[in-house]
Amino acid sequence: MIDTGASATIILDRDAERLGLEWNRLALANHQLGGIGGSVETRIIPDGSLSFTASSGKIIRERSKIYVARHELKTVSRKIRHSIMFMPSLLGRDVIEKYRFVYDKSRSQVYLERETSEETVQRKQMLEAAEGVKKLREESRTPCWSGAREIRKWRDAGGSSNRRLGCRQLESCHVKRASGDS
Repeated sequence: MIDTGASATIILDRDAERLGLEWNRLALANHQLGGIGGSVETRIIPDGSLSFTASSGKIIRERSKIYVARHELKTVSRKIRHSIMFMPSLLGRDVIEKYRFVYDKSRSQVYLERETSEETVQRKQMLEAAEGVKKLREESRTPCWSGAREIRKWRDAGGSSNRRLGCRQLESCHVKRASGDS
């Protein structure tokens, strides 16, 4: 199951059993995972490999650390144990964020697709711009300054690679500072 609320990819009880994972041979995770039902005993596969089949039929592999969670089934009722064993494993944001997440309502489909190299560059530029704005916001003593106008200017100018919006460019914008600079 694709879970945008899960920060990590997690193999749950049913799939761990189905895959024949030997719990005692898995590395201990440095922290227990938690969710809606509370925390669970957690192990980790540090060099895991996930395989996906693209619509073209090509197999795509993602290397990632994969958490394995185990509920204490002996301490719960039969009904809850049954529910736990039907819970699907979770594809978390650690993998999802490497792709574009698409929900196509008209086709009742959810899928992941790779970004084009241009989209990847634009996303990285926007992240750099956001970091620059965050730094300026932290340094600014002007209340409620958000930098939104500067980001819109950059976006409307095309946000191309030759017009990178970083801290230095934002510092030259006309933003009133507490020191009186503009």
